[in-house]
Amino acid sequence: MIPAISKALANVLAIETSLNEVERVDFNPPSQSLMGKAALNIYCYNYCCAEDCCAERKPTLPEVALAFVISAWDTPAWGDQPLLSEALSSLKKHRQLEPKFLSPELEDYQALSIEVDAIPAIEPVVLWESLGLPMRPALYVTVKVPT
Repeated sequence: MIPAISKALANVLAIETSLNEVERVDFNPPSQSLMGKAALNIYCYNYCCAEDCCAERKPTLPEVALAFVISAWDTPAWGDQPLLSEALSSLKKHRQLEPKFLSPELEDYQALSIEVDAIPAIEPVVLWESLGLPMRPALYVTVKVPT
């Protein structure tokens, strides 16, 4: 399920950003190896039952919350910002991953909710240190999937 949702996010971003193709989206843990090419990185770093992750709102149905970090990579580094801005605009426009973006594996789901946050589900310093990278601008996206 995680690869299918990652690809659905990539489909949205490839269509609605200057990337124009899914091949410029990387799904491995963020790393310095992405430097030198305009690319977005989508990495699932956490999952939990939605009622455990989202205490402020109890879901009506049992859900799993998948937490992704989306980072932009470009050379020169100032190229990261426009790409990340495009990704933010695109994801904010979509409150859900609509069926047209979903793979056949997820066709039983009508739409999956998307939340974009400025702060990750875990401490940002802990997240970036665990990835072995200095902190960098990123989007933190949660996709909720009914179970």
